[in-house]
Amino acid sequence: MRHIFASIKESLISVLPIALIVLLLSVTCVALEAGVLVLFLFGTILLILGISFFTVGSGISMEPLGDGIGKTLNKKGKLILPLLICFVLGFLITVSEPDLQVLAEQVPTIPNAFLIGCVGIGVGAFLTITFIRNKWEIPLRRLLVIFYALIIVLAFFAPKEFIPTAFDSGGVASGPMTSTFMLPFAMGACEAIGGNVMTDAFGIVAMIAMAPLITIQILGLYERRKHARKVKKLHTEISMIKDDIVFFDTEGGVNE
Repeated sequence: MRHIFASIKESLISVLPIALIVLLLSVTCVALEAGVLVLFLFGTILLILGISFFTVGSGISMEPLGDGIGKTLNKKGKLILPLLICFVLGFLITVSEPDLQVLAEQVPTIPNAFLIGCVGIGVGAFLTITFIRNKWEIPLRRLLVIFYALIIVLAFFAPKEFIPTAFDSGGVASGPMTSTFMLPFAMGACEAIGGNVMTDAFGIVAMIAMAPLITIQILGLYERRKHARKVKKLHTEISMIKDDIVFFDTEGGVNE
């Protein structure tokens, strides 16, 4: 019960300021109908309760699971199996992230399933990289510099309509499901090999947040190339049309 009340308090701190701003604007700037205002207040209450119970449930179920899997995987002798499991776990946790599904609904240029799948693949790959970093004690600073340099380079070449989506996806990919599962996962893996939790386990959320920035910008480059191929094919087909053109003069004659 103590966890529920603590979670409700956190949800109130997150939601109430936004709700109060909307109410203030509805009174001073835009007059909302009474029915709309009642629905907004009712939805706010449901949102607070929903976030609270979701946070409690994910914490009770996902944190011990992530910690246990992290400790178990690092005890395996062969490296290929833990890496494969890391990728699958990262993909499944990400595609179930509610924030990402909401974002996908707001992006009309990319099919929802395709966007979520690309982000999931990216997060799975970066969770695998994080496992390797913990295993071989690779400095986090080095990886951050390398991947953020890649992100900046991609931003110069990716289609401009994909860049905002990529950066927004980076924020939502590290949502509640990611935090409650993958951070304990990294801590458990680090403890299993006797590493320093403070220096080796933390940083996983930063790594995961970079994944969508890279995968979606690469997706944008792929979509641009695919569109260019379609346009080129269409021009080729048009240029191959050799139908005779018949002209009719004003006197009823026919000229070819």
